Amino acid sequence: LEWNNKILKTAKKTRKKFPKILIAVHLKNIFPYKEQESNADGEIWNRFFNFYLSNKKIGFLLLGDDKIPNNIDLNRNIFLAKKMKIPLSVQLCLVSMCNGFLGMASGPSVAANFSNIPYYIFKHPIHDKKEILKEIGNTNKLQFAKKSQIILRKIPSASFLKKITSTYYERI
Repeated sequence: LEWNNKILKTAKKTRKKFPKILIAVHLKNIFPYKEQESNADGEIWNRFFNFYLSNKKIGFLLLGDDKIPNNIDLNRNIFLAKKMKIPLSVQLCLVSMCNGFLGMASGPSVAANFSNIPYYIFKHPIHDKKEILKEIGNTNKLQFAKKSQIILRKIPSASFLKKITSTYYERI
């Protein structure tokens, strides 16, 4: 994606406020707040975030304006774009300046789709089954995706999130 100069300049300035390793995250959580709608499971994500709590070199930028899922402790390595009043256009531009993207299939995840960063995007296995089959078939990639850009039709576990996040360190 190409961004206009004003958005790009603002995003670059904003990126400097975060730790060296920054993972963009979108935790889809929309009404009716059910997991089957491809919403995030707060307990799983909270365990994952807490694993990195003592590591000051990594941060997680939560994108969008969705309601934060229950059971997520907003700790010092989690940055809420909404609370920081970062406009959506700048949030989407920031995705390409992060070291990776994790989250649910959603509007903000599309910014990762059209970037060069590694990503893991999760889609509930039964949500929009026919539509996803049309988009990616029986693979786990969009046709133009790179090797490290993966869409999974599964519910993530905290241990799986930890495992895939460790791969972001190897790229830095």
